[in-house]
Amino acid sequence: MEPSLRIRRETFLALLMIHLITAVGFLHYRCPDYCRCDRRTKTVTCKENLFAEVPPNLPINTKTLDLQGQSFTNLQRISLYPIRTLRKLNLADGNIHSIADDALRNTPKLKRLNLSFNYLNEIPTAVSAGISIKELIMPYNNIRSLHSDDFANLTQLEILDLDNNFISSLPSGVFSHLKKLAILYLSNNSIRSLSGAIFGNLSKLEELHLTHNRIQVVSSGWLNSVPNAWVLELGFAVEEGNHTAAANLLTTVGTDVYLQNVERLVVSGNDMLDIPCEDFLVFPSLKHLDLSLNSFTDIPQACFSMLSELETLILNNNAINALKQGAFYNSTSIWTLDLSFNHLQELQPGAFLGSYLETLDLSSNKIRRLNNGSFIGLEHLPYLYLMGNRIERLTRTILRPLKNLYILDLRMNRLTRVSNQFCNMSSLTNLALTGNLIEYISPGAFRGSDNLRGLFLDGNRIQTVAEETFNLPNLVAVKLNNNPWHCDCRMRWIREAMFPDSKRHTWMLYTDVEGVNSYMGITCASPTSFANFSLFRIKETEIFRLICTSYVSPLAIEIIVGISFAIIASSTLCYVAKLYCKVRELERTGAETAKSLS
Repeated sequence: MEPSLRIRRETFLALLMIHLITAVGFLHYRCPDYCRCDRRTKTVTCKENLFAEVPPNLPINTKTLDLQGQSFTNLQRISLYPIRTLRKLNLADGNIHSIADDALRNTPKLKRLNLSFNYLNEIPTAVSAGISIKELIMPYNNIRSLHSDDFANLTQLEILDLDNNFISSLPSGVFSHLKKLAILYLSNNSIRSLSGAIFGNLSKLEELHLTHNRIQVVSSGWLNSVPNAWVLELGFAVEEGNHTAAANLLTTVGTDVYLQNVERLVVSGNDMLDIPCEDFLVFPSLKHLDLSLNSFTDIPQACFSMLSELETLILNNNAINALKQGAFYNSTSIWTLDLSFNHLQELQPGAFLGSYLETLDLSSNKIRRLNNGSFIGLEHLPYLYLMGNRIERLTRTILRPLKNLYILDLRMNRLTRVSNQFCNMSSLTNLALTGNLIEYISPGAFRGSDNLRGLFLDGNRIQTVAEETFNLPNLVAVKLNNNPWHCDCRMRWIREAMFPDSKRHTWMLYTDVEGVNSYMGITCASPTSFANFSLFRIKETEIFRLICTSYVSPLAIEIIVGISFAIIASSTLCYVAKLYCKVRELERTGAETAKSLS
């Protein structure tokens, strides 16, 4: 045999042997009892709460070990032999109170460790020694303090999650060794202050989450060490299962560092009385600004005009009682403005001049009236939410500037009539009037609004409505339930449109999120013969009963009786006067006759 051929053959056999060893390596130890092993992904899953310790004899090629939801209280050494392939270890939702110092000794290549929802009081030594760990997930434990050397060996760490613990202070330099850290979660703790030395030199940090702490003091320049952060969350966040009920109490952002990369800033739920307009100038790339749940009462003129990249501005749940003219002047980059849950009573003309909004949320304020100029400057606005206000009157002139409006939400207001306010709104696709006090709708109320697809009139005081009202070519969804319908001949068209073979109004087939068709909810309130009776249940053979009965109202009867009495009284007076005149004439004639005879 030629040497070259022999070498190739030996090489082939060697490669084949390596391949076979690799292929059967995962089978070297059988899958532990009560676990599930995926040979393709080399994942061992033991999620049944049946283990008092880590299962022995794990497959030697295991890459992912999932032990979520186990009841053992102390984590001992994982495997008696090295598992150099293990990358992910999930120990979440357990009952772990302590971890042995050598627990992770045989997992030298571990990248992700999840210890969330356990009972650890501190960062275990075994974890601190995990030099290969890139993701350390430890929210919802009982960690009360950190030590300056807890993370000294975790130089590869990229994500650190310590949310929902009881950490009250951060030692100076505790994160200084985490030069690769990109995301740091410290929300829902009890941290009271922040200093510049806390974060060391976290030049790679992109996200810093500190919502729902008790931060009251921040030192100047505390963000110097995170020059590349683009998400800063310092607000109040209510989450299910919070360990604390505190909120940050910042009165200022507290930085004079020029942070050109920050795109998302959350300072909601603090103790701010005035919007710190100048503080935001150090965030020139800001796209999302959340100032909700503070105590602002007004918005300074052109406060956000210098934030040329700002797209979303959240100001809900403050105490803003008025919008000054030019409040959003030159804020052309803002697309979404949330002013819901404030104390606005009126929208002054020109409040939105100089803006280019796409979504405006004014829900749950105290707005009673809208002026003809309230929406000037909103010619490009597609989405307007006015739910939960006290609007009693709305004219066509008020809505005229909204030429590109798609969705108008007027639910839960106090409108009583719909006449021509919504005529010729050619862009409007959805109109919500649920929960108002509407008693009358003009037959041509929506004439010219040919793109209207959704019309919601449920929960009002409507007794009847003309068929002409719904002669709109694109209408597909209508809600009419929870109105006191008077089922007479004027409602016959609706019952006829419910017939299976009827194609008069396709919107009758609309089904809401609860699976109820539009027509199913139309219930008669009167006359007595149909009270509390679904219009849908009136059979085709009984439709003749939907008649308009002529009757005289009590007021009409009173008028007729009054007129009758007046006529009778007048006739009587005329008769008495005529009789009196005749008697007088007879008396005069008799006197003249007697005189001539004498």
